[in-house]
Order: sequence, then structure tokens, then C-alpha cells
Amino acid sequence: MSTKGISTTTIVAILAVIIVVAGLGWYFTLPSAPPTGPKNPLADVRVRRAITAALNRSAACNTVFLGQAEPLYSIIPKGMFGHTEAFKALGDANYTLTRTLLSELGYNEAHKLEIDLWYESSGHYPSSADQALVYKSSLEASGVIKVNLKSADWASYRVNRNSEIMPVYIYGWYPDYIDPDDYAFLYWASWLHLNYAGTEMEPLYDQARASTDAAERERLYAEIDELAVRDCPVVPLLSITPYAVTKPSVGGVVLDVTMNWHMWLLETAESKDTLIWGTTDSVENTIDPAQAYDFFGWCIIQNTGGTLVEIRPGSAAGPEDYVPALATDWSASSDLKTWTFNLRHDVKFEDGTEFNATHVKYSFDRSMGLAIEEGPQVGIGYSDIIDSIEVTGTYQVVFHLKMAFVPFLGVLACQASSIVNPKYAPEDKMVEYVEGDARASNPNDLGRYRLTKWERVAGKDVELTLEANPDYWNATGGWPKTKKIIIKMYSDATALRLALEAGDIDIAFRQLTATDIVDLQTNPAVKVWKGVGAQIQFLVFQEKEFMGS
Repeated sequence: MSTKGISTTTIVAILAVIIVVAGLGWYFTLPSAPPTGPKNPLADVRVRRAITAALNRSAACNTVFLGQAEPLYSIIPKGMFGHTEAFKALGDANYTLTRTLLSELGYNEAHKLEIDLWYESSGHYPSSADQALVYKSSLEASGVIKVNLKSADWASYRVNRNSEIMPVYIYGWYPDYIDPDDYAFLYWASWLHLNYAGTEMEPLYDQARASTDAAERERLYAEIDELAVRDCPVVPLLSITPYAVTKPSVGGVVLDVTMNWHMWLLETAESKDTLIWGTTDSVENTIDPAQAYDFFGWCIIQNTGGTLVEIRPGSAAGPEDYVPALATDWSASSDLKTWTFNLRHDVKFEDGTEFNATHVKYSFDRSMGLAIEEGPQVGIGYSDIIDSIEVTGTYQVVFHLKMAFVPFLGVLACQASSIVNPKYAPEDKMVEYVEGDARASNPNDLGRYRLTKWERVAGKDVELTLEANPDYWNATGGWPKTKKIIIKMYSDATALRLALEAGDIDIAFRQLTATDIVDLQTNPAVKVWKGVGAQIQFLVFQEKEFMGS
């Protein structure tokens, strides 16, 4: 039946559509779920700038580190090109600026901004608790900030970082490779989980890493620093000078700008076959180059693994300081997008397999394919740099890059580029610690040492042993100097110093306190070694709007 050409069925269908559309409109305009936590004041840039202005870096350097650190006003260390003093614009202990900024948000002496400041408590960073106390004191001296100190051991600290529950926290960095490229990205690094929403820095960074003009790169890094001062996502605090203390008979200690620990250079006047190194440090998780991204993990990789090129120990890591290792020579195309490496012959893995170009391709394809979120390949951006690796001969490999990347040799020299033994490094998963089996725990065996013991309890190292690798390609050159290195872990700096003074260890490195270093400099029973440091510490602000979100 129809009326005026419109059937009853049509009318019913139209009404049904209207009802459905109205229902969908009601559904999609429902109010969003309420926030799951308190509003985060640090989401406002004025709060971040106010806190930054109130920091007293000099007090931390002088009272905590006793002059063994210096204030830092750029995320790029002093002495490296690209360094500026940009953060001086906000001052140190600039309480006038702090109070002005916070007054705009209603904070004053009667209504103070209250923040939780977190620090690492298990010795991974030097004198963290003392630093935190100094920063608390300087912030509260503004009269408008109240600071609650909180801490966690290193393992828990990383979990907290990833869970985004620390509003303000102290963090540290040492270089993957020696270039401003390896520092500037810290202002927005995704693995810091800071939720910084700024987008202006990254294009400048991409331009800088692809430019062969040093002056242009320096200008771009200065622009990045200026944006960081404006937004304060991450705030540089200080750079730390490294120290090691040994028995007087120990030589060969090299603490250079790479922050690497060159164990193969260590020796004694008595030509002892064994040295004992004491430390409060520990491997963070694994010693798989596809995952390890911590000082101690890289230390073990560096001494048991091999890279195509190395940096000459004790050098400034300049362009002339890259030396052959598993590669004997190399060349780059004029546009710096194609790098060809000729490989060393007669190099053998522990199982007797001869090293060749396929192992280079396998190692890089594997680590980039795994793309572990907290791993160095993701952190450094290997897949942003490398397009493909081509085997062009048994002993020749070619890297095809996505862009002109000036510090490429630096990336190849870092421990994330160590060549693994496919027998112990499955393509589809990372190599984890295997209790009682150091060999199965370590995919690296082309280096100067072999890992023969690795003992852990509750995820923290107790003792490791490295023994000279008889198959190392330059063993006939006298490397390593000392055939056996035993590494013993101590609970804290006090225990480490006592072990040193008792003669239980030959070397103490990471972490004695600044007071220990000063005291031991006058002790004739030990020798203090001072290094050149590129280790920095900085403050990270959590910027998400609600802390429970």
C-alpha cells in the first residue's frame, strides 16, 4: 500500500534510520571516562621552568662531588662541538624567576607546589642520595616548593620509568658513540617515557645528523638547546669526571671520552696472570648486543665481542682515531650513503667457524629485526640510519644508508654493533642469562676475552670471570695483557672501599664516593686514576596531564 508515492515500508525504514543515527550520536557524545589519577602540575611548562630555575648545580658539584663534576647547561657535554650554555638563561638558584612563574599558577609560601623527586638508590649512579638532598634543599629554598624524596633500586627504577609513575627523576647518560647526535635526542627520547609533546626539535636533529657541514650542525644543535630551554622536557644537571683506584702496581688504566673500560690493557708490574676488579655495578639484563644498553653490559660485550672498527684507547675519538678491528679497511661514497668494509681473514669463533661477511649481515639484520624497545638499536635508531646490508664477497660487506650519516663509524664502533656467533644468538629472540652456563649466556666470542663464569642472585651480579681468548685475531700481539680478570660485586661504596684497602681487590671502579676519592688520593697504598668523562646527569619531567593515566 502506498500514499502519495511513499510506501509504509519506506516510512518505517526512514524512522528506523533516524532512531539508529540518534542513538549513535548519543553513544559517541557520552562523557569520557574520568581521569584515573591526580592532575599533574608538571604538564604546565611554567612549573618545569620554575623548578629548573631553582636548581643549584654548583652546590651539587662542590658539596657532593667535591669538584669532581661540573655544572652542565646543555645536554651536549662541555668540550664537544655543539655544546652551548643555553640553560644559563634560567639561572642557578634563580628564586625570583621561580616565584614569579609559580605565582601565575597560584602557588606561594602558603600554598606550595609539592613534587616527588626520585633518585636511584643501589649505586648505579654515583652519590645519588646526596645529590637528591642538594636539589631538594635548593628547590625548597625558593620558599614555594616542597620536595618529597623517593628512591628505588636500579631494576625497580627502570620499571617505574617505564610505568610513568615518577613525576621528576634524576637520570644519567654516557655516550654510545662520540658525537652530539648521541646526546641531543635525550630531550625527547621515547624510552624516558616523559610524554613530551613538542615536535620542533626532531626535524632539526634529523638535519644535523645528515649534514657534512660542521658549522651547520653546530647551529642546529644550538637551536635544539634553545627549544629545550623554552620547554624544559629534560634539564641538564652536571657532567662527572670518572675515577678508578688501584694497587700501585697496576697499570694500563685508560679512562677516556668513550667511557669504555679497556680491560685488555690492564697489567701489573709483577706481570700477574690474574687481576680482581671490584665494583658496585651489575649487568642490567643481558649481554646480547640486541638488548644490552647499560654501562656494565657494554663493558662485558666490549671485552668479549668484536666490532668492525674500534676507537683508539686514550684518544679524543676524532675522525683519525677510528682503527681497524674485524674490518681491515673501509671506504664511503661521496654522498656518505654507501660504506664498504673489507674484512679480516682467518678470524674464528670459539666453535671453529671462520668469521666472514655473512656474520656481519646476520648480526645487524638480527638486532634490527628484533627491535627490542629498550635495546640500543631502537634507542640509537639503527633502522632510521641503515637501509640494508649487502654481502658482496666472502670478506666484503656493504652498508646502504637511508641518509648521509656523519657519525656512522662511531655507531659501528659501539657495542650494539658487536658481531655475534649465530650458534648462540637465535635470529628470533634475545640471548638471556642462563644460570650456571656463561657460554650459553653470551653470544659474543670474537673479542680478547671469553666469559667463563657469570654468577647472579636475584637478577644482580655476584661474580664474573673473563679469561684470555686463545683464538683472538691479535692474540700474538700480546693481547690481552692480563690473562684472567675476576670481577666481584659489592653492595655499596663503603664495602668496595674496605675491600680495596684490605687488599682483597686490585682495582675499584664504579662507584666510590667523591669523599673516598679525595681520601684515597693521599693514601700511598693505592693509586688514583683520573679520566676524561662524557658521563652526564639530567632531570626528567613527566608531562602527561594526569599521573594515573
